Amino acid sequence: MRPLFLVTSMLLCAVAMGNGASEEEPYRLPDTVIVTAERFPSPARKVSWPVRTLNLSGKFHSADLSSRLDGISGIDLTGYGQTGHLSNLLIWGAPSSQILLLRDGRPVYNPATGGFNLAEYSAAELERVEIVKGTQSALYGSEAIGGVVNLISRKDYFRHYGGGFSAGSHGYLDYHLRMAPVFSDWRLNFLHEGAAGDNARANSGVRRNLFLGELIYAPAEKSWESAISYRYFRDSVGLPGPVPDPAAIPFYGDSRSYSTVNHQQDYIHSLDAHLQIAPAANAPFSADFNLFYERRTLEYFGKYAYLGFANDSIDVRDENRNIGRNSGVTAATRFDLGDVTLSGGLEFLSASSRVSTGTISTTYDLNGGSSSTVESGSDRHHHRDIYAVWSTQSIFLHDRLEIEFSERLQLVNGSESYEAFNSGLKFYPAQDWSLAVAVGSAFRLPSFNDLYWPLDEYSVGNPHLIPEKGNNLALTVTGIIDTTILLNSSLFYRRVKDLISWAPLGEDNSFGSPRWTPSNLNRFSTAGADFGVTFRPTGIWSLELEVTAQSARQKNRELVFSGGDGTQRFETRQRDAAFVPPLKARAALNAKTAHFDGFLEAVFTSTKKAYFAEYAFDSLFNSLISYSEKRLPEAVVLNLGVHRPIGEIFDISLTINDILDQKPSRQFGSSIKDGDYPSLGRDINLAINFNFR
Repeated sequence: MRPLFLVTSMLLCAVAMGNGASEEEPYRLPDTVIVTAERFPSPARKVSWPVRTLNLSGKFHSADLSSRLDGISGIDLTGYGQTGHLSNLLIWGAPSSQILLLRDGRPVYNPATGGFNLAEYSAAELERVEIVKGTQSALYGSEAIGGVVNLISRKDYFRHYGGGFSAGSHGYLDYHLRMAPVFSDWRLNFLHEGAAGDNARANSGVRRNLFLGELIYAPAEKSWESAISYRYFRDSVGLPGPVPDPAAIPFYGDSRSYSTVNHQQDYIHSLDAHLQIAPAANAPFSADFNLFYERRTLEYFGKYAYLGFANDSIDVRDENRNIGRNSGVTAATRFDLGDVTLSGGLEFLSASSRVSTGTISTTYDLNGGSSSTVESGSDRHHHRDIYAVWSTQSIFLHDRLEIEFSERLQLVNGSESYEAFNSGLKFYPAQDWSLAVAVGSAFRLPSFNDLYWPLDEYSVGNPHLIPEKGNNLALTVTGIIDTTILLNSSLFYRRVKDLISWAPLGEDNSFGSPRWTPSNLNRFSTAGADFGVTFRPTGIWSLELEVTAQSARQKNRELVFSGGDGTQRFETRQRDAAFVPPLKARAALNAKTAHFDGFLEAVFTSTKKAYFAEYAFDSLFNSLISYSEKRLPEAVVLNLGVHRPIGEIFDISLTINDILDQKPSRQFGSSIKDGDYPSLGRDINLAINFNFR
């Protein structure tokens, strides 16, 4: 505890001396610019939907990008809890499958699985993260039914060289090197980062490498710029799985995990070409053109075992290879005609996925000593082309009232068409205040896995799925009080019908249990408020408070009986929504002096729930299915950071995450009895950086 006491004392000294800046810059009206909300740079106070910008200054090192987002109003993290492992988030209860991830404004998605993984990105490569809460399908299409997260790459327009090294708990090591030479109107940006860590559990270590190169042509006398960038990311991650039910551990098994050999490797290559005309936010005419190609390869190896029904043991070995390709062309223009602003664009997006699987199952008779082996596999390829046109009209009525309409028409594979709409009404009662009401409708296409998962012993896809459909309503107030208090608050309501959910609805397998298959069975709705305020009485220190409270419900059509003759019986139930905490809050004290920067924050997450099917069999081998509730307990995570410059070139920072070593779980296990995925717990990181021009 003595080192912790010393670090805390350093922070308190920084607060007492203070000169306040926060790593997470709050809303600054009217000059904050949000790129994602309306596809062109717009002041935050003129955006209909709630927005949030997180600046990544690099003062405080973090091993995972997602940890920087925890506690931001409307946001809750999910994931496997270890550095480098799967990590994503929810916005107002919308999971990652309903959130579109953008990188510099162009879509990043996995058509095979849906959703995204924030662990594939590093804070070192980003300048900021922009979050738009609420449905954005009218501008961005399918995956934006619940919101948009835009990762903005760091660009150095002036000559700059830098790098850093960090070391932390659980064997974590990280380094990065950055170069930005300038040749007249040409800029080159290079970044290389390497990281490795053992993490806290057996077979959960990570190794990763990142290379980013970008060539920028930005003539000083012209209002346009172009860029070509290449990004390569590779990681190698051990996957231990949740802590299993002790009664189900195989006779030779490991009580810490299902396996100590499960492993995956990711390889990502992307190439982007970008042309931007009139990049200034107040330019009367703007245009934006993007051409991109991305290839993702996921290789997975797994081995697990379980006890059978007749005193036997079954070993299963899985090998999977998933190659996903995304490419596209987008073109957008905007005309600012004074009281009327018109924007629109055309898009062609192409996505494909090829999945090769192989499974070897070996059954051992523990009584007779005999064994039998069954091999199976599949090789499937799927493709989706999307053609889309979108437009936005914004009209000022007088000087204080603005009306906005957005619409999108999307054609999938040349046959199926989908539409989405957004509308907003914005009122400006004073220079630093705005009131916005926004309404939107949206859709989400099924993933390839939902549609085409091959028939196996436990599951099968459903090619007859229809898209999920959602609606959203938000009322947002932003403003500044006496130049010291920055306020941003929202009331929201969102619902989704035809929700795609996996449930035991398929034909019975050899064990007599129905196979799991996805169907448009359920509905989701939530209503709540998020509140954000920053108090800056002086330039020395600031206090931030962010709270999200919501009541989220789901209406499930659940299978409760599956007869041996094929009959099935369903019941419809209303429940608290799975995975959604009713309350999320963050409080942070930030300080800056001539010698130190520091922050101390606490993030509270209330109890989360999930529901799992449990089976019983009668004398006729009919399946009797019940659903049990499982909870992740509430948690308070306390984080601390201190940063100090050393001369003009070097700086040093120390961060401690989860000071109280709570190890909260952010992801449920796979059954009612299995343990969950605990976080790392107390994590100490020391970083040294250098920068010079």
